[in-house]
Amino acid sequence: MRSPLLAPVLLAATIALATVLSGCATPSVDTKPSHSSTPKASTPKQSVKEACSELEDSATTVVSALGDASTELASDPTGAAETFAAAADVFEDDTSNIENDDVREAAEPASGSITHLSELFTVIAADPANGDMESFNAAVTDFQTAFSDIGDVCK
Repeated sequence: MRSPLLAPVLLAATIALATVLSGCATPSVDTKPSHSSTPKASTPKQSVKEACSELEDSATTVVSALGDASTELASDPTGAAETFAAAADVFEDDTSNIENDDVREAAEPASGSITHLSELFTVIAADPANGDMESFNAAVTDFQTAFSDIGDVCK
């Protein structure tokens, strides 16, 4: 038996994240090559726009995984947890590649919140009757706040 509160909470988190992402600017098409022959140490750091563009793809993966996890929850709670855990791993990897300090400072707490939410989701999926929904709801709030902070940087 799954917790009756888990799916609505995941849906709310998905909607909140999608709302934040809707404010992300669509990157312009750049016809110049992105790689130069100069050493990386001498090139300027990534712009906010470039960093946000990189994170946007990863965050879209997280939104999609949350939606998929919400759908899978009733029929395959373990699969739902694995789907979300995989998205959390992708976001963590992508965050570690962000070179812009402002964006990375906003992305790191978001990455931590996704990982924490994924861990709680896995525990609740394994034993819904005894899951700590209070901790889970708090983690969802942290997750929403962290993504709102990214949205503030990536306006």
